[in-house]
This record gives sequence, structure tokens and C-alpha cells, in this order.
Amino acid sequence: MSVMRNAVSEQFHLQNNYTHQEDFRNSVPFHPYDRKIENTWRYYYSAINQWLAIKDVDASLLNCYQSFIDTHLALAYYQLSSRWGGVPFIMQRSNDPYISLPRTDESEVLSRVENMLFDAMKDLDEHRYDAFQDANNMLFVSKDVARTLLAFIYCNQKKFDKAMPLLEEVIRRGDYHLEYSKATEYKNNAECIWGYHIQTRNGETCHPCLDYKDVILTAAECLYHTGNVSKAKQYINQVCEHKNLTVDQSDVLKAIASLHYQINSPSYMNFIRRNEFGESFMGLSHHNLYQLLWPIPYDNSPLKIQHIG
Repeated sequence: MSVMRNAVSEQFHLQNNYTHQEDFRNSVPFHPYDRKIENTWRYYYSAINQWLAIKDVDASLLNCYQSFIDTHLALAYYQLSSRWGGVPFIMQRSNDPYISLPRTDESEVLSRVENMLFDAMKDLDEHRYDAFQDANNMLFVSKDVARTLLAFIYCNQKKFDKAMPLLEEVIRRGDYHLEYSKATEYKNNAECIWGYHIQTRNGETCHPCLDYKDVILTAAECLYHTGNVSKAKQYINQVCEHKNLTVDQSDVLKAIASLHYQINSPSYMNFIRRNEFGESFMGLSHHNLYQLLWPIPYDNSPLKIQHIG
């Protein structure tokens, strides 16, 4: 859990630096030699390798924690694919720190994670997940956690009609709700569906993975793509009201993008990528839209990655 926390924390800081680049056209945001890129990559794969070790032990003994572990693995792969696209998809633990593995195409990674979550949801129960109490609570993810993550996976696959019912169920159940708080404030409150607790010099903070503000904005995005613009605007207005924000709603997708940006959403880059807003919101030309993905680190041990394509 601490390794995943470090990965999420590093990724959150990297995204903040990335999304506030003033001029993408004349600079490369990150290099393969960037230490923070390397650290984030290593943290994720270290966490994956440790989850797979626990998964193997459980399979040989009680075999009762597989769905919980698979949901944690799904989060790691969702986070990786959302920033790097195609990544090595590993479901067997390796003791070789220098193993050479090919990258799996992003569509295949998302498809495999989709199947993992679909199967896991059958065994998960309904409760409000709180990752800040103890290790046991952190392991036992809820069905809403898996629903939200699966919905986000569907959106990255542009299956908005499949994502919408999952998001509506999270909203309907009411275990989470919007808070009247600062736009960029993330805490362990009613908006935190899945996050990691970080102790800083300025006190405690939460680095979000799945957030209820994202659920509302992603639901608005799905409604737009499935033809219900009026309800999409209702969700936009909810976020504006609770966060004291204003946006021009003449273009619904651009309004959603603006809110993702203003709340410092962990899903901002996913939204930009799948809705092809790289040029209008990131200042990228069609020649360098590749910069919406991060570079694989040059020194990517403990897993030496073979570059394909």
C-alpha cells in the first residue's frame, strides 16, 4: 500500500507540472531520463509485483482475496495505461529484476483490466470504502470502487453507453456526495472514493485515485456522448455550485474539460486524450500530440522493457 501511495503521489505531482506547461509546442514536458518519471514507473511495477506475490500465496491457501487483489491490480494498470498508453501487462510474479518484457497495446491492457473488474465485482460487497483506517480496510475495496474504476476504463475505451449505468449506480447509492469546499481540495471526505493518505509539512492531504467530482463530470461526459445534453448540464451545474466555479456551457465538452482543469482532477489527462482536446486545451499541434503520453523511462529496471513499434 505504501508503494502504491508513493506511485500515486508522484504521478499526481507530475500531472500538475505537466498540465501547467505554458508552451507545449516548443518544449518537451518530460524526458525518458527524468528521475520522477522513472520513480513513478518503478513504484507501480514494484506494487504490481508485490500484489502478485500476495495473490499467489492466497491462491495456494484460502483463495478468498483474489477479487480484492485484482481490483488493486486493475487500479495500477489503469493508472499506468492512462499516462503511458501501452505498458507491459504482467500477471505472474517475477524474481528477475532485469527481465525483458514487451509492451502490451493499450487497448489490450484496458480489455484485460475490464475483464478483471467485471469478474471481481461479483464478489465485492456494498460499503463505503475508507482506505485511511488500517491495512485490512485498505485491502477490502467496495463494489462502488470497482464500479467507478470499470466505468473509467469503459470511458477510455469510448464505451460511454456501458460506463453510464455504472456511474449512475454510484450516484444513486449515495455513499459519496459533493462537498462545499475549495475546488482543488482533496481530503478523506465524502468525495474520496479511493485515495492515499499523505503526511506533509503542511499537514495531512489525500492523493486521489477515484474521486466523486470525477464521477459527476464523467457522468456528464457520458450523457453528452449518449445524447442527453440537458442532464449533462445539470451535473456540470452541481460541480460549479459546490466548488464556486463558473464555466461557459455553450460547448458542453469544453465546459467539462475546464472543470477538470479547475479542480485539478486526476482524470483531466484521460478526458483530454479520449476527447481529442490536445490541440485546443494543451496547445499541441497534431504533429506532437504524442506528448499526451509520458515517455517510458530510459532506466526502467526492475523491469527492463523492450520497446516495440
